[in-house]
Amino acid sequence: MDPKKGRWYDKYPKLAVQLESLKREKAKQREKTAAAVLAIINDNAPDLLEKYLLEFPLDQKRRRWYDRDPYLWLMVNGLQHAKPKLLKQVSAYFDKVPLK
Repeated sequence: MDPKKGRWYDKYPKLAVQLESLKREKAKQREKTAAAVLAIINDNAPDLLEKYLLEFPLDQKRRRWYDRDPYLWLMVNGLQHAKPKLLKQVSAYFDKVPLK
């Protein structure tokens, strides 16, 4: 990875660790977590996903771990456009979820 480009969530070290932990979870747990995070997004920033959906990158080869699941793809790309307050709420949720 080019250090100049980096992932958007590397600016948020705690969230980066939490997302990396989610990556290692079993599919069932990832699905539950993605659904919960999408609910947090919709409750706190109802227009966020609709507003930025067309800007979300679509990788036909699905190289990133979250590209293979439409809910994870929506969650990660949506969080990229979230305000810090919403990211803190999501991180607090991750603190309550037993991730590996």
